[in-house]
Amino acid sequence: LRLCACVRQQACVSRIKAATSLRNSHSSVSLEPSTVLFCSVSAIHLLTKMADRPKGFGMTAEIQDRIDSKNDPVRQAEAREWLQAVVGEPFPEGTFQEALKDGTYLCKAIEQLNPGYKIKLNKLKTPFAMMENIGQFLNSCYDYGLEKNDVFQTVDLYDNTNVPQVVNGIHALGRKAQSKGYSGPALGPKESKAQKREFSDGKLQEGKNIIGLQMGSNRGASQAGMTPYGASRQIH
Repeated sequence: LRLCACVRQQACVSRIKAATSLRNSHSSVSLEPSTVLFCSVSAIHLLTKMADRPKGFGMTAEIQDRIDSKNDPVRQAEAREWLQAVVGEPFPEGTFQEALKDGTYLCKAIEQLNPGYKIKLNKLKTPFAMMENIGQFLNSCYDYGLEKNDVFQTVDLYDNTNVPQVVNGIHALGRKAQSKGYSGPALGPKESKAQKREFSDGKLQEGKNIIGLQMGSNRGASQAGMTPYGASRQIH
């Protein structure tokens, strides 16, 4: 069935290309209404099939269910309120994913956290433009100091495949903002700073003479009363 569907789609594409090239090369030639209708319907059907992402099943569905089960409404509400406080504008309408899908609101937030950083937003509502805005936001997060495992991927937000990771990325951005000295609204705890310790050479040499607890302890142990190797056991 899949092979037949692929063959039909290829045939539709071929007929559309042939009809288009014929019309462009011979503008005076009129095509039959049935041919034009068939090509138009086939094109609409093909584009609809390409736009529909098939639903997962089997292991893919199980993985998606596990991802969806990690969704925390409380953390999502905290991220929404924090973004609105940082940007200073009302949060866009719709669900959390729909509001941030075009990447515009996220880019405005990172600009407020880092005033010296300006992002050229793409205001078109095409998939490429919206994904480009999300990509610019992610690159800004990397420049701000976040690690790749702290943020999300473009498809996680745009395709609505991993909204919990999007929420985690916003919380990570809130923690990083506090450590960078941002005086605005806070989100989550402040990141801890490294406490590097310096030891002198004498202290390091003394440490080599100490048996660590990971190696066990010999306190209270002795070989008293043990039978020497090779001697017979004394029975009294």
